[in-house]
Amino acid sequence: MVVLFLVLTVLPVQAGSDEVVLEIPSLKIRASLTVVNIEMQNGAAVWNTEQLGMKVGHLQGTPWIGQGGNTVIGGHYDFPDGSPSVFYRLNRIHLGDEILIRQDNIETLYLVTEKKVVAYDDLSVVSQDGAERLTLLTCSGYDANSGQFMNRLVIIATPVAG
Repeated sequence: MVVLFLVLTVLPVQAGSDEVVLEIPSLKIRASLTVVNIEMQNGAAVWNTEQLGMKVGHLQGTPWIGQGGNTVIGGHYDFPDGSPSVFYRLNRIHLGDEILIRQDNIETLYLVTEKKVVAYDDLSVVSQDGAERLTLLTCSGYDANSGQFMNRLVIIATPVAG
């Protein structure tokens, strides 16, 4: 679960009648995309990622694909038992790799332009500055002493004009 300490504008989800799929061909990742809703827990807004499993989730409060701004999608690195989840290999992505989103027979193509690791509580990666992009998030930097991930792997991709 990701804890937020900011006010978000909640935008309507633009899901169509068909399944929405994220693909990263170079990593052989193909995952259904769902919505990760914001919930209040102990007075803080959090994205509840518990239901994701092998799916990826569009973080509520960020623009839907193609609406401009920073569309943020998260996915698990692994499961509580240590077995790999959908973004287990995301650290192997390279600049220039393709990321595809398919919805209602429409394909949106992005190219990876940035790869970085940030602190777990760094929310700048979900900020909205007007530039259209896709941001993928997953956990990284597991600390065995605390049993927690200390960082996030962040992949930023820009849309390719069609």
